[in-house]
Amino acid sequence: MIVQEHTGNRAGGLLPYGCVAGWRQGIRAAEVHTAVSRKTITSAQLYAILDREFKTLRAKTCTQCRVPLPYFRAPPDEVSANWAIGTPSHCPNGCHLVIAELLAKLWTRYDIEPERVQ
Repeated sequence: MIVQEHTGNRAGGLLPYGCVAGWRQGIRAAEVHTAVSRKTITSAQLYAILDREFKTLRAKTCTQCRVPLPYFRAPPDEVSANWAIGTPSHCPNGCHLVIAELLAKLWTRYDIEPERVQ
């Protein structure tokens, strides 16, 4: 995604959206591009992150809930993550909602390596 802004040229006139307004706009576009890139890790590393984050966010009264294992799947489009997890069990303490919020956060940060056939 490229951020475009309405900027002026040296003569004081306005340039339309999408025009290259100099080197500043190129840097801004590069910064936006790196902000949406994901780090590729193994599914075991992702599970460790999910588990650690879930344990810090869940209700302290719940000791039964666990995060389902992540698995590789082909992303449905070019901006989606390439992994998913199984459906978490419904919890009266709201752990399933914590897991949903955690997924929304981590889907933007990580991709996993595809499983290798042995």
